[in-house]
Amino acid sequence: MTTVLNEGWKRGFYPEYEILLLNQRYQKINRLLIGGMTDRKESIKEWVYGK
Repeated sequence: MTTVLNEGWKRGFYPEYEILLLNQRYQKINRLLIGGMTDRKESIKEWVYGK
């Protein structure tokens, strides 16, 4: 995933679906953090790296 995204930045091209996936992923992380669940590191890792 990271490699694909880096290549996208280099070319100045970002497929819409990749942006959608990123937004969904970070919204989930933000919800965990805002929800005061920062002590649940495993949950955050799951959202960041996938299960």
